[in-house]
Amino acid sequence: MVVMTHEGVLEEFHGAKLVGSRSFSFPWYQHVPLSLALSPRIINEVKQFKLDIIHASSPGIMVFGALTIAKMLSVPIVMSYHTHVPV
Repeated sequence: MVVMTHEGVLEEFHGAKLVGSRSFSFPWYQHVPLSLALSPRIINEVKQFKLDIIHASSPGIMVFGALTIAKMLSVPIVMSYHTHVPV
């Protein structure tokens, strides 16, 4: 399962269930959608999926939603940060 910062995404991509969340823009990052991904719909989707672990990749602000859901559902969480630095 992948929770994304875009609503209206495909339901599945290469076998992975996709769940879109409402997002907003930030003045300094208008091209990057931001989301807390904490709606009851997303919490219910994660709960029904019965995850073994939550992986927050390049978490940004979404990490707060991931941490909250992990704590609510007693699911372990790992985080990784990925970036591209132009050379």
